[in-house]
Amino acid sequence: MKKYTLELTEEQYNLIALCTEVVHRISVGQVEELDQIVLPKIDRDLLVKLKEQAFPELSFNQSYSWCGGHQNEAYSHFQAATYAIYREMIHIRTVNDGIDNVYRSPTLRCEGVDIPKITIKEEQK
Repeated sequence: MKKYTLELTEEQYNLIALCTEVVHRISVGQVEELDQIVLPKIDRDLLVKLKEQAFPELSFNQSYSWCGGHQNEAYSHFQAATYAIYREMIHIRTVNDGIDNVYRSPTLRCEGVDIPKITIKEEQK
């Protein structure tokens, strides 16, 4: 198996974490999260229609679990894997920055999904 290492600025790291979180949340049925990355805000009626078409099995306020749950196994794995990535990224940043919030707790584990290993390298001036 190959492993990859990325060297990112803090801005790039935060952007990847945000994008992965938004994609994860949309994939579990939280289509209103599109408002995180789209301007102007999307009309609620359009979001309702989008939710009905993309996730007809879910009511508007319903979503899949953070660790998947879609009947399609590959899609359920995608849901779980994107959670593990964004959540661990935010967890590491929160702990490193000394922030006291919900992201201080360890990232929950999903069966069949690895948590990424993240290290922070302080840049020498």
